[in-house]
Order: sequence, then C-alpha cells, then structure tokens
Amino acid sequence: MQNKLAKIISSILAPLVIVIPATFLVSYFGTKNVFLSFEWMLVSLVFILILMAPLVFFVKKGQFANLDVSVQQQRPLLFLIEFIFALVYFAVLYFFHAPKELFIGIITIFVLLIVFGFVNKFIKTSGHVGMLAAIIALFVLKGGPIFLLGFILVPILAWSRIKLKRHTLGEVIVGLLVGVLVAALVVII
Repeated sequence: MQNKLAKIISSILAPLVIVIPATFLVSYFGTKNVFLSFEWMLVSLVFILILMAPLVFFVKKGQFANLDVSVQQQRPLLFLIEFIFALVYFAVLYFFHAPKELFIGIITIFVLLIVFGFVNKFIKTSGHVGMLAAIIALFVLKGGPIFLLGFILVPILAWSRIKLKRHTLGEVIVGLLVGVLVAALVVII
C-alpha cells in the first residue's frame, strides 16, 4: 500500500508534470491575465509532450532504466536532452515575447540542469525534489509568502522518492538545497 502511494505521489509531483501548472502561475505573476497564462501553459504542455518522446525511446532501447532515469550514470544524457529542449523553449519564449517571469523560470531550469549535471558526478541528486523546491521558491519570491505553504509538499515527495528506493535521504536533501539556492540566485541576479 505504501509503495503504491509513493508511486502516485512521485508521479503527480514529477518535474515534467509540475512544470505545467507552474508555467500557468509564473505567467500569471507577470501578466495578471488568466487567458494568456493558460496559452503559455499549453505551449509548455506541447514541449513536455515532445520531450517525452526521446525519453520513452531511450527507455525502450534500454539506455535509460526508467522514465525517472534512476541510474546515476545514465543521467548526463538526460540532462543533455533536457538542456536542448530548454534552449528551444527559451527561443520560443523570446520569439513570442513571453512574460519576463517565464524567462526567469527557464533560466532557473537551465542553471538547475547545469548544477545537477555537476553534482551528479558526486551524488545522485533528486531532480524531483530539486525541481519542486525550485518552483516553490520561485512562487514565494514572485508570488509572495503564501506560497511557503508549498514547501509542505517537499517532505512528502522526499518520502516517496526514498520509499521507492530511487534516492537516499542525503540525495533528496541535496536536491532540496540545490533547487532553493538556484531559484533564489536566479531571481536575485
């Protein structure tokens, strides 16, 4: 029963899932326009669906153990694929004059991927926890302290990642720290 719950939590709070509503909120912080924010969320959804294709391909070919890319040695290829998609997404944002807050979000993802790529050489950082923490930190810094409540989700997600044996306590703590620090630095700079 606990494993099933952990899988559900891990799936709902997966980076490629939480980025979709996050795009809406971050867009709304900049535009205060529900419809425009919804449009940017749909653009993000299309990019995420396209990004899933190479991930599924590499899982089927056996180059990735699973969609979480749980094997540390397989993660550099994942980070490269995500980085390329983030660059293309950045170009689309620029070309279509996206809200400044979306640029802050994608720059945060760029920096996260670079830092995760470096840190991954030493420890398998939890990308799930890192991305969730970064998104919540962006919400707090751009939307206000009410979003601090979002950090309630972090230990829940950390538990699920540990329960599923995808990460150790140290790996989820590193993910949390990297996510918050990267988001804060990007917003401050």
